[in-house]
Amino acid sequence: MSRQNKKFLAAIALLMCVLIFPVIYLGLQDDDRPVIGISLYDMKFDFFKEMEKGARTHLEEMSYRSVVEDQRSDTNKQIESCLELIGAGIKALIVSPINSTAMSRIIKEAHGKNIYVIVIDIGCNDPNYDAYVVSDGIEGGRMAGEFLKDVLERENKTTARVAVFRNNPEVAVAHSRGDGFLEIASEYGWYKEADIVAEGETEPAYRKMSEMLRGGSKVDVVFCTNDPMALGVSRACIDNERKDVRIIGFNGDVEALSAIREGKMLATIQMYPYAMGEIAADLADMLIRDVPIDFDLPDSKTVLIPVALIHEGNVDNAYKSLH
Repeated sequence: MSRQNKKFLAAIALLMCVLIFPVIYLGLQDDDRPVIGISLYDMKFDFFKEMEKGARTHLEEMSYRSVVEDQRSDTNKQIESCLELIGAGIKALIVSPINSTAMSRIIKEAHGKNIYVIVIDIGCNDPNYDAYVVSDGIEGGRMAGEFLKDVLERENKTTARVAVFRNNPEVAVAHSRGDGFLEIASEYGWYKEADIVAEGETEPAYRKMSEMLRGGSKVDVVFCTNDPMALGVSRACIDNERKDVRIIGFNGDVEALSAIREGKMLATIQMYPYAMGEIAADLADMLIRDVPIDFDLPDSKTVLIPVALIHEGNVDNAYKSLH
């Protein structure tokens, strides 16, 4: 075979790959339903498993297909996966960003192909998304602070030394939770001993809390902007013989509910990831059908999802609702 013929065949093969990739990628050979892409932070966490289930199930009910990408906490993987979904011809993209600052390219590419972008949970620094679904973090932080005030009052205490453990700076949504808690702490005159970035993970939180305690910290209360960090802080307190430290988390994860039942955590703020997924699916459908959306915060195109306080008195009911 001549070199020219080989080049011609190679070119044909490449063209065929380009033409059939969207069909293979989205599995559309025998299914002409519109497809919604779902890109999630990391499905090793139950929170994102529930979110995926809520979105996927509701999309099925509305006669859409979905393609789910588990990004496994990898920003580069998320960008590549989202661009592949966009190139494959989806109608809308539901995305929980790993890095709030890395969404601009995804949004620009999506809008260039008339694809809607619904951001869910973790925020986005680019305001050009089409809708944003998020738990009411500020209210959740305030709720945790008010609950702590009630606990202190029952013990005839008026003050506390508090610390906040936060996610990484690029996870914008988590900061509102800590800010809400510190707003209440300031209102009641509690002393802020530390405000720590612990990466949103159990092990970094364990290490940093252990360092605090070994350094002689007299902290009374730690508010964590998610439950994985709260569990790390709890373990550090047990290992360093500071079981008196009150720990409040945020998420409502099964492990946190178990820790509350066992007396290892004081409380958590429960979010509803399944409902968040459902509402994101609804928003995708409304955008596609050009139905007006009644946003809770119109300027930021935001739908707020209420949260709930879970503590010793209601943890059994919360636990049953997850099983």
